[in-house]
Parts: sequence; structure tokens; C-alpha cells
Amino acid sequence: MESIEKQLLDVMKAGPDSGSLPDPIVGQFLPKEVSAKIIKDIEYQVVMRKYVSRIVVPGRYLVIPRISWGGDTLKAYKIDYASAADYNTKAQADFATGSLTLKPEMLVAWTELLEHDLDFATVDLSAYIMEQLTRTISRAEEKALILGTAGVGDSYLNLFKGITQIPNVATDVTYADADDYVDKISDAINKLGVYGEDRGQLVLLVSNTVANRLRKSAKILNVGYYDPKAVSIVREGGMPMIHGVEVQEIPELETINAGETAVLMRRDFGLLGQRQGIMFRRVARPDLFKIILVMSEFVDFTWQYQDVGNNAFGKIFIKKA
Repeated sequence: MESIEKQLLDVMKAGPDSGSLPDPIVGQFLPKEVSAKIIKDIEYQVVMRKYVSRIVVPGRYLVIPRISWGGDTLKAYKIDYASAADYNTKAQADFATGSLTLKPEMLVAWTELLEHDLDFATVDLSAYIMEQLTRTISRAEEKALILGTAGVGDSYLNLFKGITQIPNVATDVTYADADDYVDKISDAINKLGVYGEDRGQLVLLVSNTVANRLRKSAKILNVGYYDPKAVSIVREGGMPMIHGVEVQEIPELETINAGETAVLMRRDFGLLGQRQGIMFRRVARPDLFKIILVMSEFVDFTWQYQDVGNNAFGKIFIKKA
């Protein structure tokens, strides 16, 4: 029969290519190949990681530049080639610079196991533990990226401010039941101004309620009307692009405004900072004949393009009034 120590090593072996832990395994970061595999699993499970930029924070914190553009009032001028430009009489283009600090905090999940269970388990306990701890961290990170409030306390929502908690420069687009929701999306794109010009860099995050509104829209359902071979969005479970913008259903938005909420945002303005890799710690409880297995990562999130009042450019709410 394998020893407890050997089975604990196997906890972090989720496949032949994942590597193994060095011995001992107390309070340290996992080897790169193991950590990379777990991070890859987290990225697969956290939908929001597809819609933010990611950066490695090499130390305790990382200071990054914050650049704000002045808006749609273009301060550019025609100057005769042979004439000297009088810069003192012309208004300069509005760019504000500053800095943001990414300081990843620890996000932790753990489980307790009886030593007896480790010794006599008849199932692949190592793969199960890996899966459950990874899923727990992934779900917490997803919710924090949407609903995080930052602050003091041990809730995962206190890691950082999420997408919905960072105030916007643009005012909300509101709608009523009688309004055409597809047209409201177009209104929101227009209100983003220059930040909405590149449709390929936009994503519309919608709640389940809003997704159902869209599925009932005649404008969307009729897309397949001219092609009998087209699979309806109800059957395939996804959402089509609208006005050239990708649509992603986010269940966490269902908790805001009774589900009547969507967020149109730039997918390259959110910045997720990750420090080092995944940490694994084994805590022995001989008094209880238990082993505590702890998995953690270090993450932070911010919105890179903000005005001097820390309001976000390139992001806008579409809400029911």
C-alpha cells in the first residue's frame, strides 16, 4: 500500500504531463510545469479571463501607467508648411497620465482529509481533490472579476473591484420592456465614442435574463430564416454577434438589477495581474488524524484606462430603467 506522503504527492499529478512535487511539499510554490497546468485549468474555467488582459507581477506589486484620452473634441490644426507653429496659442491634445498599482492578494481554497481515507480510498482521490480545489478557486475568481467590491475581510469578493463595481465615464443606457434591445446595444456602442469604434475589441456581457430577451428578438431569430440549414441560437445554446460585437452570457450578472443588466466593454482594457504560480501547502493535524491540503494563487485586477476620478473609459452599462 502506498504511503500517505506518496499519495499526497499524487494529489498534484493530474496527468502524465503535469510533473510532480518535490519533497517535502510544505509551503512552497509548485514547479512551473505543475503550476502552469493548474493555471491553464483555471483559465479554461474562468470565462472572464478571455475578456481581460493578463500580466505577470514579478514582485509584491507592479506599478503600470494609466493613460486617459481627452475625448471626442479633436485638438488638431492645419499649419502652413513655411510658417512657424505658434504652440502657445493652440490648445493641446488632452492626454492625462498617471499610474495604477497591481498588488496581487492570496486566494485560497482547502480541504480536510482523514489519514485513513487517504490510505484506503478506492477511487482516484488525487484527481478528485485537484479538480475540486481548482474549481473552487476558479469560481471565486470569476465572481470577483464580475462582482468584487474590494475592502477588508476574508471574502473572495474583497480581492479587488470587479467589472460592475468600477464606475464608468459613460452614462448608462436604459431600456423599457417595449424597447428594441438590439437597438439599445447600438446606442451603447455609440456612447463609447472612440473606444467603441473597433467592434472586434468589444464584448457584451449579458445576464441570463438579458440573454433570454435577445433570444426572443425577431431581429436575431430571423437571421436563420433565410438559411434553413442554420442552427437556431436556442438549439446551440450560444449567442450570435450583434452589431459586430461578441455576446457572452454571464450568470453572475443575474444578481444585479433583477437580472436586467448587461455590460458593454473593451476586452483589452481590464488588466489581471498574477504573481508567481500556484502554491500548495500541506498542514498536518495529528490530533485529529487529518491532513489539510491548501491551494492558493495570487491575483489582482484593475481597469487600465481611467480618468482622473478613477472612472473607466471603454465600459458602459445597459440596464432596465
